[in-house]
Amino acid sequence: MVFLKDIKHEGQKLLSISTGNTNGHEIHLEICKPFARGICPATVVSYRVANWTPECEYQDQSLRILISGFPQRPSLNILPSLGRRILDDNIPLKKHLFFGGEFRFITGYWEWAEDVLGMSKNILKKGLIYDVVYASLFTYDRCINAVQAFCEAWCPAVNTLLTSIGELAITLWDLHVIGGLPIIGDAYDESISSASEMLKANADRPFQLCKYLFGAYHHLFPKTGDKRLLCVHVWVKFWFKKASKYTMPPSRTEKKRTARAKATHNPSGSIPKFGGWTNSMKVPFQILKVPAEYEKEIYLAAFLSCWLCAFVLPHEGPRVIRPEIFKVACMACGRKICLAVPVLASIYHGLNQISNAPSPDQVRTCFPVHYVYGWLASYFDTHFKNDIQSTTPLMISYSGEGGARSLDKRGARGRIFQGDVSSWMCSTHRRIRDHVFFDGENPSETDLTFFRCLRSNFLELRYQNHCIAEPYTPHRFSRQFGYFQANAPGLLEKHERRVSLVAGFRFWQQFEHGMSRAEAVFPTPPTIPAKYYSLEYKEWWSQVHGSYLENRVGDLIRICDFEIGNVVSSPDPVAPASKKKKEVPDTEAKSLPQKKAKLAAPRAEVLIKDAEKETLPAKANENQVLEKQSNDDRNWKHL
Repeated sequence: MVFLKDIKHEGQKLLSISTGNTNGHEIHLEICKPFARGICPATVVSYRVANWTPECEYQDQSLRILISGFPQRPSLNILPSLGRRILDDNIPLKKHLFFGGEFRFITGYWEWAEDVLGMSKNILKKGLIYDVVYASLFTYDRCINAVQAFCEAWCPAVNTLLTSIGELAITLWDLHVIGGLPIIGDAYDESISSASEMLKANADRPFQLCKYLFGAYHHLFPKTGDKRLLCVHVWVKFWFKKASKYTMPPSRTEKKRTARAKATHNPSGSIPKFGGWTNSMKVPFQILKVPAEYEKEIYLAAFLSCWLCAFVLPHEGPRVIRPEIFKVACMACGRKICLAVPVLASIYHGLNQISNAPSPDQVRTCFPVHYVYGWLASYFDTHFKNDIQSTTPLMISYSGEGGARSLDKRGARGRIFQGDVSSWMCSTHRRIRDHVFFDGENPSETDLTFFRCLRSNFLELRYQNHCIAEPYTPHRFSRQFGYFQANAPGLLEKHERRVSLVAGFRFWQQFEHGMSRAEAVFPTPPTIPAKYYSLEYKEWWSQVHGSYLENRVGDLIRICDFEIGNVVSSPDPVAPASKKKKEVPDTEAKSLPQKKAKLAAPRAEVLIKDAEKETLPAKANENQVLEKQSNDDRNWKHL
């Protein structure tokens, strides 16, 4: 049993979690205002667009174009990219780029996921997350040379990929189709609620679930150590009590492949029928004193907390449970939450951190990069397809060990820089005729989802009392939706990346704004999307980027001349060898880099009694742990 109460410390409102025992430990978490209308009661909508897809006359044809709903300013003379910086400023990369958010093997996670998918299929379908939970049953390989080329061609000014034939981007619709992420739903809100909200007599169901998740967090939270963070393997071990059937994948050797690896350590994708509750599965509920009527929802919410932190949105590393996530995990009640917006904001933010850094190969950024791998596989054919019988999400078709093709440095850069896209509209519905959409009452969910993906906006990602906003400008890459690229696109007039919670919520209101009475025509796809642009656009593109990177592939290879080894990540926590068999719950968190994104605020403050302070362990060498991870990749074949 834990006790929750609201306290104030130095003018700051905190949630105190304790056992009420003088010998126990106490956790303090910063209380955050809800990301809802309480922050910004007045709806502010900037869109004043009657028709998002007007016709333009070009060479005696009437063609549909996509416009922006925001004021524009003139485009830059030269579009920046990491590759251009490397070439113009002679910035050498001494090692491959670091991605801290890759999804990796976690002992017991896949078995738990299968349990949840079999037990709670209906509630997951209701919340529009069954497919994306299913996608976490697999790991996702990458061709390191293709990812390196992708980062070199990424433009941080406009969040697009610069190729010789124009701009592409990871779109919201891509994340919906390729990754299975929902676009319809409430705002994503990572925050700590107050004790008064969770404990009031008529509290909503999500608040009632949250208090038990906080109880588990307090029960498992490490009382000692330099990095007091709760790791996912400790969370999984506490909640999932069944036997494990999936083992840690062995280390893989580097070798070129002409076909997909025959063997994989991933699950088959077949979901077994839920076998019912066992006595051991009831143990966590007994410890936390969970009423019987809450058990199924708490079990699902506990899993979703792990899934969100490890797979969907790893902020501080894919190995840390964030208590702010508990409010979102209450999707276990069937609540719909838009996940595509914060995930794409996180991807854009992470890529821009790399692109803008003085030493890109030293950046320790964390974002769900496996969605980038799935996007590259879908658009640039960087992966072999597997035999998994699933049509959605699309990235599952490319999952598993040994899934990435062997592309050398020149071949990978040539494919990305040239815009050698295997399918420009791989995620877009191929219509046989134009479809007119009117944003009025009761539109179909599919049409409304697609329509939201066409509107320019700033994508917000709220974490505690911080908020980032990344520009999303589909009029720049409208060919991916089937529209004609007619004119030189400008830049959004506003260009703030870090905003207040009020501004962030207003961006969310703009995104979800419905019944605007606006019209859009969803077009039939052009025969050759790559060449679906005007001479004016072609001339402009040759001035701002053109074939700059494609023509200088050799120079990039010469400047970034290093051997690519295994990528940083290991499937399970890397702990120092010890003769005594004991749990070290904070080991995994120590493997996280010290310099995290500025988005992250300080974690929990733990009050440790004097008697416990004498038993604090010696500080572990974090750099040694990180180096150990770099040399012990057990999940991937990287070439």
